[in-house]
Amino acid sequence: MTRWLRGVIREMRRAGYGQAETWRRLCLLEEAADDGLSLTVTPETADEVWRDVGADLAGERITWASFRSAWRRANF
Repeated sequence: MTRWLRGVIREMRRAGYGQAETWRRLCLLEEAADDGLSLTVTPETADEVWRDVGADLAGERITWASFRSAWRRANF
């Protein structure tokens, strides 16, 4: 999951999006929790990235804290 998430972060940073806006967009695209502090990767996204990532991400949970950590470590 980290590989996929870092790729998304790099793309969004290059497009000029900040951390909060990127999280909001991910929450809209994936299955966000009601509190907005976590999201679950949808089967559709998992199908799209299967070959690139080499793992099934469907149902993987991403928290705001893990996203922030990945954001800080992502190179672009």
